[in-house]
Amino acid sequence: MSLSSLFFIFFFLPIFLLLNFFIEKKRKNIFYVIISFIFYFAGAGSYLTLLIISIIVNYILGLLIDIGLKKKKKIVSMIFFFLGLIYNIGLLFFFKYIGFFLNSVNQIFNLSSNELLYKGPESFPVGISFFTFIGLSYLIDVYRESSKANRNIFEFSLYMSFFPKIMMGPITLYNKFSSQLSNNAERKTDYYKGIKRFIIGLGKKVLIADSVSKVAIPIFKISIAEQTFALAWIGAISYTLQIYFDFSGYSDMVIGLGNMLGFDIPENFNYPYVSKSIKDFWKRWHMTLAAWLQAYLFLPIAYLVMRKIKKDRFFFIKTENFAYYTGAFFTMLICGLWHGANWTFIVWGIYYGIILIVEHGLIGKFLKKKTKKTFRITYSLFLIIIGWVIFRSSSLSYALGYISAMFGFGTGKGIVFYPELYLNNESLFFIFVGALGSLPLIPNLIKRYNKFSLSYKQGIYQALFNTIYTYSEAVLLIILFILSTITIVTSTYNPFIYAKF
Repeated sequence: MSLSSLFFIFFFLPIFLLLNFFIEKKRKNIFYVIISFIFYFAGAGSYLTLLIISIIVNYILGLLIDIGLKKKKKIVSMIFFFLGLIYNIGLLFFFKYIGFFLNSVNQIFNLSSNELLYKGPESFPVGISFFTFIGLSYLIDVYRESSKANRNIFEFSLYMSFFPKIMMGPITLYNKFSSQLSNNAERKTDYYKGIKRFIIGLGKKVLIADSVSKVAIPIFKISIAEQTFALAWIGAISYTLQIYFDFSGYSDMVIGLGNMLGFDIPENFNYPYVSKSIKDFWKRWHMTLAAWLQAYLFLPIAYLVMRKIKKDRFFFIKTENFAYYTGAFFTMLICGLWHGANWTFIVWGIYYGIILIVEHGLIGKFLKKKTKKTFRITYSLFLIIIGWVIFRSSSLSYALGYISAMFGFGTGKGIVFYPELYLNNESLFFIFVGALGSLPLIPNLIKRYNKFSLSYKQGIYQALFNTIYTYSEAVLLIILFILSTITIVTSTYNPFIYAKF
């Protein structure tokens, strides 16, 4: 079930919110778990059984790790902790990567199909990348003793399966989300704030992302032989906008649902396309995944390297820099692999790992001290767009050919395929709106308005400003919701991009 579907918006969500109003506080967690299971079953079918098994396994292993720590039997806790790693990573590998692995072995050793029949499952459970990562977060936090094992099965089930974020995140770290799980936790609902955020996210998805996808999708289907300089850049820019508004729109909708229920869901995006470096980009893009990778991969790898190397330098490189390089490279490699079983994702991760190393060791200080902000943003955006081409391409050869076309080495003549086939008034309008929307213009305008309104601390003027602002915002939200609904009704279904990850 998609958050942007008419069924969810006009049937599932209203009934859920109505029932939630009458459910006693002490029974809300049970209610949320049941609803989450229903929601997941609607989108993943029989894979719900796998989710429930994952919940039970991680719950039991967390308890066993905790018991071992309390009895000061570290080796026992370590055994159960590694069993948890094997289970979660093994689950992810089996459903998502085993076919890719076997196919790669087949190609490397030139094996015939008869020698390597099994290619892995035809599909994998929706959201498996997300619920395995949050399960790992729980076990790692318990093992590190930064959190206690949760003995309430309904609280833990809610953490693992909470329906707004089960499909595509945001990824919640257990030690930062656990305080919200108890029925006794202070959950302050804010329906207006939640509805507002949900509608904005819906508009991002169905109006902007789906509109620019009508440009990006057909251009990326054109063969490399027919790609031209203009087409390649139009497609790349369109996809850059599509993936941002698609995924940030989903995150906004989830955060809005959290507001309605009193849950503080972490932010996932902070205007990533105004980043001043690639390091800055990864502080702004998919921030919950970046936080997970930093806490459980980058820092442990970097600290391990620091502990293993006793000298100040390693191969003429400062040890702390070498630790950063190692941590950044392998973290981004795993980040790429996490996104999917394709060499394009692996190369995409390596691409960012190398750029982070180069920035840290060679050009970072120069960019910060010797160049202007506009240049740094342009530099970052250029590399980000190239990265999205690798990410979006069906194969490495296609990515290489596409990037070649972007640099003017395309072989297309522009006779069969040309920009006017894909650009009309509607697509140009939404590309323009998307470009503006990816800039922090609205937050800056709101800040200026607040500063302006505060100059009228007393009297009728401030009340007048606040009234105009409130009613204008409400009217705009209603218009946005109506336009989004009309678009859903009149368009074909276009799933969220990250649903396949």
